[in-house]
Formats: sequence, structure tokens, C-alpha cells
Amino acid sequence: MTDDAAPDDVLTLMGALRAEYKEAGQAYNDLAKQGKMTPAIAGRLGKVLANALWLYGHPHNWRQGLFGLAPIAHLPPEIAQGMAQQMVAVLDGEVPLWIEHLVSAGKARASRPLRESYGVAVAYHLLAKEGRIADPTSTATISKKYGVERRTVQRWVETEAYQAYAQGILVAIPYDEQPEVISLALEEGAEVMRVWGPSPQHERPHGKKRGQRQMKNPS
Repeated sequence: MTDDAAPDDVLTLMGALRAEYKEAGQAYNDLAKQGKMTPAIAGRLGKVLANALWLYGHPHNWRQGLFGLAPIAHLPPEIAQGMAQQMVAVLDGEVPLWIEHLVSAGKARASRPLRESYGVAVAYHLLAKEGRIADPTSTATISKKYGVERRTVQRWVETEAYQAYAQGILVAIPYDEQPEVISLALEEGAEVMRVWGPSPQHERPHGKKRGQRQMKNPS
């Protein structure tokens, strides 16, 4: 969404997300019943949920009313219910089915610190693409800071699981603070990558590098 988005734009976007949620949910349920779930369908459902929550909290979706701030576009009840069901599942110690399918299909298999770092990188790229972070070469910036190839960064950007992770990170940050917070988080992500990243030259705890076996104590 652009900074000059009009109320009609907000309503249109939320309406489109509502329709997409219905379509994605139907496709998800149909495939789940057949046992033929695909990462694309599973990721799409999670992405719609994250985008709807992001749009609902966007500053352009709120205006001053008689009793304070009020949303222009309300969060569709079926999407709110879907989010609540996911939260209840997590609180009960269950992994939501769409997340389970993404992981089982090879998406976002990295450890939690790495997933967060990848999500921050994608969030940085998104903000730069929107012009909210002044960095026309964000892919190169991330590549240099994280010590990975540009094609690796591009793969993160194109992976739906990390797109959804990035949106989840942004949703938790006030809109006006996102550029500064994400820029600082990118530096923290670079430190995580330096220690835990997949590149052989990255450090490991206790001085152990990837692929290097520790010698046993002969005693």
C-alpha cells in the first residue's frame, strides 16, 4: 500500500483479501481431504492471514471518529476467526496444519534464529522496494552483511514461508518505526548469520566450523 492510499483503496484491498482467503481456504481444504497438500497452497493461506492483519493495522486504515480512532476496513470475521483458531492451536501445543505442510515440504527448515534472520532480510527488502528504506541495492546489501550470495537472498525473497514470516515481523512493529527497527534488526541478523549461517566461513560455537569434526580427548 502506498502512503497516499485512499479509504476506497483500503476497502478494495481488504475485500480482495477476503475473497482470496475464501478461495485459498477452499483449495486448502480440498487438497487436505485428498492428502495432496502443496507448499504453494499452504503458504498462500498463511500469507493471506498475515497480509489481512497487516492491512488492518496500517495507518491509512484508521481515521478519527466521534469516539476516537476507528478502522475504515474491518477485519473480516472469517479471517479473524481463522487467526484465533491458529492461536488456540499454538497455545494447545499444536502446529497449525498449513505451517506443518510448509515445513514438511522443505520450507523454512532452518533453526528459529536463522528463520528470524531470513524474515528480517525479506522485510528489509520489502521496505526498500517500497522506498521506505533508502537502499536501491537492498539485495546486495543483505548479501554483503549476511555473507551469502545474492541468489540466496533472492531465494529467501521468493519463498512464501519467509514472505509470511517477514509480514509477521512487520505487523508487530508500529508502521512509522518499521524502517529504523528493521534496519537495526538487519545488523543483528548479520551477527546471527556470522555464528549460525550456512556458509563454511561462518563461525560456530566453541570455535567449531561447519563440516569440521572436533577431536576427541585421547584420555
